[in-house]
Order: sequence, then structure tokens, then C-alpha cells
Amino acid sequence: MYEAIVCKIKTREHPNADKLQLGLVAGFQVVVGLETENDELGVFFPTDGILSDEFCKANDLYSRFDESNNRLNSGFFTEGEARVRSQNFRGEKSYGYWCPLSSFDFIKNFDTSVLVDGYTFSSLGGVEICKKHYSKATLKAISGNNKNVKRANSMFLEHVDTKQFRYRYKEVKPGSLVTITSKMHGTSGRIARVLDEVPAKRNLVDKILRRTRTETKWNTLLGSRRVVLKDYDEDSLGFYGSNEFRYQTVKSFKDYLNKGETIYYEIVGWATEDTPIMAHDTSSLKVIRKEYGDRMVYSYGCAQGMAAIYVYRITQTNEDGVSIELSWNQIKARCNELGINYTPEMCDPFVAKDSDSLKELVDRLTSGKDITDPSHIREGVVVRVDSDTGTMFLKNKSFDFGVLEGYIKDDENYVDLEEIS
Repeated sequence: MYEAIVCKIKTREHPNADKLQLGLVAGFQVVVGLETENDELGVFFPTDGILSDEFCKANDLYSRFDESNNRLNSGFFTEGEARVRSQNFRGEKSYGYWCPLSSFDFIKNFDTSVLVDGYTFSSLGGVEICKKHYSKATLKAISGNNKNVKRANSMFLEHVDTKQFRYRYKEVKPGSLVTITSKMHGTSGRIARVLDEVPAKRNLVDKILRRTRTETKWNTLLGSRRVVLKDYDEDSLGFYGSNEFRYQTVKSFKDYLNKGETIYYEIVGWATEDTPIMAHDTSSLKVIRKEYGDRMVYSYGCAQGMAAIYVYRITQTNEDGVSIELSWNQIKARCNELGINYTPEMCDPFVAKDSDSLKELVDRLTSGKDITDPSHIREGVVVRVDSDTGTMFLKNKSFDFGVLEGYIKDDENYVDLEEIS
């Protein structure tokens, strides 16, 4: 889900522009105009969203020009698709769009008192304000996933939502155990041994009456982030034309799962001999292209044609769908037992002292070359927080990765695998 957040902005001088200033909102840097005041309460829209046409027109956010192509306003969004992107303004990074609360005065009979610090929304007073951006190809792929869906199983749960670290870092309580791991750019996978309803062996009467029966037994289910594959041994078609790589990467340990155990992981490397699981065209991005070439494959050290998995979560789930989280140390021990990888740690686990020092550390670890393979950039990090109230997963993507994502999503043929898998 894509949402805007109400928050205060901390402003400071832009080093390279007299008519712009920098702001810090919800942990993100944005570039704003001089009319923005320090500590002003407003609304932040993160990247990867679209502002509604009604909101943009009410606030004159579309670029307007006269017949001589002279700019008539300060709007910089494109009419028809007002995408929020990571951009550079005079050498400074902007991770989204910020606007004052007065931008919502156009909504009739709307009580703006609900817009308090920390409030999130996608619509206000019955008016759509923003939504997540999907390419046409992604929407088509999402609808096509129904062909591969097996009925739901209460013991085979999807991974919990991973929230934005910059939105939630202040919720990390002092004394919480924090583990920071690499966020790997691949495709999601999960496998579990669960009680499942399967076809029973037909007897003579069944055959005569042409009926089928089912029985409940322990069975291994394989899936992606949202999709459960119909049959474990079926080479059913997916985005890559085959799911064979999904089967191959779990082949060594699938028969050794404990009853009720679910393993969540990222598959990286190559789906086929010639098809990488994830890659970015960098030919139009001068700085990144100079460092990494025209095409950056997120190989994570895998030889061409090979794939690997990296585990980030393991749970034990009972018949009622109640799950118990394994600790990070238990995950590492279990992965060592099964002979599989766990996501690389960016630093040793530690006890959180305060949210500001945590944010400083996470920001420092988020960007740069990938720690397992310097041939591509780091997508970002995942912050696991274990406290007396449970386990929380927070993600923090690097600026360079955000720029690449924003650029490639301009192509309507692009399929967002994070959304369809």
C-alpha cells in the first residue's frame, strides 16, 4: 500500500541554489522552495507513487508553458501521470515530494484537524490524493497470477509487510535487539511443511462412480511472495517462462523441513542460462553507467545460469495459523543445519540505545556496492527489531537504487516483480 504521511519539516540552506532549500521529513531529504518554514507541518509523499489529477490541478502542480515555451508556473509534474520520484536538484538528492497542509484546503467539508503528525492516508474526505504506481505490464502480470494460485492454506502464511524504516525508526524502543541485514534484489520465495488437503488414492468404488476423495496429510508447499504453486513437481509457467529455478534452489533441503516450519527467502542470480532474476539497464544514467556499465545484473556472486537462496525469516506455525518467530540466532543455526545461506549481516546484532543513533547507522549502511558482489549496487538494508511486543521488519532502500527503480518504471513494459511474485 502506498500512503502519504503528515510530518514536520526541518529546513536548511541548499548549498548550490539560492531559490531552493533542503528539508528533512520522516527521515528523508527533500528539496523545497524558500516559502517552506522550519518545523512547518505538512505532508510527505515518498517515491513510487502517483498524485491524483484532482490534487495536482487544485494546487497547480502540472508544468505550464506559454506559446514561446516560457514557464508560467513552478509546477514540475507531468499531466496524466504525476509520478513521485527520487531526483537530483542542483546536486542535492530529493527522495519524494513535500507540501504544506494548505494544499488540502480545496477538499470541501473536510476537517483538517485529523492531519496530525504521523497520520498516513491515500485519500481525504472522499477525494483520492495518491496511489501506488504500477506499469501496465505489472497490472497485467498481477491479474495473470490467478492461473498459478493454489487454494490458501492457513499454515502457509505470506511474509508480514515490511515497513519503511524512515517512517518507523522512532518506534524502535531502547533495549530492543536490532539486526541489520542486506536487502537483496531478487524474487521472493517460501517453502513449508504443512497439513494440506491432497487427493486420496481411489478405490474400485471411486473409479466406478467416477468420484475423487481427499485426505489431510503433511505436505510440502512451495510459493513465491503471494502465489502458491499448484503442484510442487509441476513446471508451471511464471514471469520467467519457468519456475524450475524455484524448485532447484530448494531441492537440497525440502525433504528435511520440520512439521509446521516455514522458511522465507530471496532467490538471486539467474532464472535460466540467459535470464537474470534481476537486472537494471543503466545506459541512460551517466554516473551509474560509468561505474557499472550499461547493464547491471544483480548476481550476488552467482555464476551465469545459477541461482541461490538467502533466508531472512523462519517461523513455526500450528494448525490454527498461529506463528512463532525464530530468533535471528536460531535462523542462522537452522540454515547451517540445512546447508543454506542466510541474508548477510551488515554489522553485529546490537541493543538499540536511541532512535537517532540507529538512523545514523542505518543510513551509513544503506548505500554503496553490494557486500557480497561489488559488480552491482546495494539495494539497501532490512532492519529486524525484536522487542517484548514482537518482531518488526523495516526496509531502507539506497538512493541510487531508488533512482534506477524510478527510471525503469517509466517503461510501461516493465514488470515489478516485487508486486507480482
